[in-house]
Amino acid sequence: MERLRRYSRRAFLVSSAAVAGGVAFGVYAVNSPPDNPLLADRGEGEAVFNPWVRIDGSGITLITPHIDLGQGATHAQAVL
Repeated sequence: MERLRRYSRRAFLVSSAAVAGGVAFGVYAVNSPPDNPLLADRGEGEAVFNPWVRIDGSGITLITPHIDLGQGATHAQAVL
């Protein structure tokens, strides 16, 4: 086995700070909530619970992102 190289204290502290900074940035990026595109066009008194249900003054709107070609999209809306 090769003999481990001796690191100076300064090199150890610099590399430890770099690793700690990378971990801190990664944790921040993972914990930050993503932007919700549904909230951008939300009107006054309108609630958006998820991408498929929108409730406003005129009623409840169910949104299907795909055309129903036998997959049961209309059945899935009834289940919601």
